[in-house]
Amino acid sequence: MTRYKTFAERPLVHIGYPKCASTWLQQLFFNRENGFIQAVGPMGVSLLVSRVLDTGGAIAEQSAVSGLVERCAEKLKHPQAKGFVPVCSSEHLSGNFMRGAPDSELLADILKSAFPEARILIVIREQRALLASLYKTLLAWGHSIGVKQLLAEQPANESWASWLEYLRFHRIINLYVERFGDDNVHVLPYETLCKQPEYELREIQRFAGVSESIAPLAAAQFGNVINPNSDYFRLLTAGLMNRVLINSHSPTGLIRETDNIHQWRIEMLNSERSMGVWDKPFKSLLRRKIDFHARNKFADSNKLVSARLGLALESLGYQA
Repeated sequence: MTRYKTFAERPLVHIGYPKCASTWLQQLFFNRENGFIQAVGPMGVSLLVSRVLDTGGAIAEQSAVSGLVERCAEKLKHPQAKGFVPVCSSEHLSGNFMRGAPDSELLADILKSAFPEARILIVIREQRALLASLYKTLLAWGHSIGVKQLLAEQPANESWASWLEYLRFHRIINLYVERFGDDNVHVLPYETLCKQPEYELREIQRFAGVSESIAPLAAAQFGNVINPNSDYFRLLTAGLMNRVLINSHSPTGLIRETDNIHQWRIEMLNSERSMGVWDKPFKSLLRRKIDFHARNKFADSNKLVSARLGLALESLGYQA
């Protein structure tokens, strides 16, 4: 890509996989109290990048690059921004998981052109746990796709792409190491962030260049859950409904989803009433199905990531 205009500062670019504490980091950590200033957030990234993915072409790519640069520069004009590390953070940057992330390489090129000196943070998560969380989100949205198809090497339904490459993390790590250099890419397993949040948040600050005098105040709030999914019983019930209903996400059903049915489904998913005894067996059922279809699919990728991190990912529950 031809360079048009670049951002002179060294921002932290967070490649936020969904369901890997991305929203938590955006809302509770990437702020002034912790030494950061959000220069481009999730909405800004989506607006700038979506047109590139929709239309393609060099002009659209340069528009995204200049848009990212201008937003960062505008944010840092204010006197109160002085001394803070600018952050560009979005789940969108990990690629379109609904399509198997065919856009991840293009996104890496755009970020390199906009922020050539950036430091890159990638948060990963054990693939089967991540898949379970993402799959629950799909069911809540109204999709009827099955786990088997999401993990197939060649999906039978052409409207869906396999998630295998999206969940083989060595691929996206390599994309950013090739463009920004090994020392400028920090890979953080979600599991270690959960186990020792204060240490890992401090490591992010050090990596990003935040002053040593600023403590990671957000660590005390790490237990706060943001964007929780509904329980398993309700979600799998919704999944059965999705196979019958015709809506924008599932056009092959038998009955068109009316406004009343849609409203009832949303209220069911958002209900705070505990399903207690019903939830555990449904959780176990989904996990067994994921374990079966995911067997041996991620071990080779995890070995490569383990070697890079100097950390045995199998000790955190990853396939090995």
